[in-house]
Amino acid sequence: KDEEFVAQLVVKDMQLALVFACHAVCSSTLTLLNKRIAVSVSFPWPVVLLQCAGTACVALLLDIPFRTIRPVRLMHLPGALVISCLFTLSLTSSISGLRHVHVPMAVVGKNLTPFVTAILEALLLGAPLGTSTLFSLLIGTCGGIIYLVGDANASANGLLLVMVNAVCVAVTCISEKFVTAKKQQSPLGLCLLRNALTIPFIALFLLADPAAAVLASQELLQAGPTIWFSMMLTSVIGAVSGTLLFTLQTKVTATTTQVAALCYKLISTLLSLVVFPTSRQDVGFIAFLGYALSTLSIGLYTFSRTKLKV
Repeated sequence: KDEEFVAQLVVKDMQLALVFACHAVCSSTLTLLNKRIAVSVSFPWPVVLLQCAGTACVALLLDIPFRTIRPVRLMHLPGALVISCLFTLSLTSSISGLRHVHVPMAVVGKNLTPFVTAILEALLLGAPLGTSTLFSLLIGTCGGIIYLVGDANASANGLLLVMVNAVCVAVTCISEKFVTAKKQQSPLGLCLLRNALTIPFIALFLLADPAAAVLASQELLQAGPTIWFSMMLTSVIGAVSGTLLFTLQTKVTATTTQVAALCYKLISTLLSLVVFPTSRQDVGFIAFLGYALSTLSIGLYTFSRTKLKV
């Protein structure tokens, strides 16, 4: 019996590792695709609208063979509306930020997300918040400041958007944890609801600034097939990534998913230096030193969390 129990644990760990690996590929690919799209448009809302609509359609198609989406009930809407609103802010601030900063700067900003998530978990879920976490946060903050000094492309607007995105992602992660814990809907169903209900929120922003919406639509029409193909890919990958994320939310803590996401961003950073050569000219040695400190803070944070569990 003990051997069977150990074998079952090994199988579960392997399945979890596979989900993490697939999510890593999707997350890194989405970051690079959104960066390519962001430099082509000046107003993100139409892009987000098309991406979410496409992702919702892909989620419906994925459900045809799997049949995992449960019938939508009225009790599903409050939680789905909250995560959809937060998802709108997260996705828009991410695309807007990537227009103003290089991928390494976006990663440095996102390195603060696990700490914000940990603080929210402590306040809302009663999770422990030790001095080691605060020490790691201090190192990460110092790394971010050093990076800003060494990045010739850094700007106040870009920094603000990156920080807003870090907070939005943290709040979104906590909210998704609450919603998935209720197990009222499958991961694929939550992915569908999140993207479908995001569309009305985006429509409000489009109506608030119709001139900018028309300009952005013209930019998209003139962007060419490469950008449109990238947007189509983001819809497909977004549906898969969203489903994997909600699956992880049911198996691990919100902070763990954020730490894993930052590991993915390391891959995105290396690839971005190849895909976007201009970033290598702006990001100097001092910036990479700050980036290294920021990444070190995540390592220290992860190690401290592991010791707490032990």
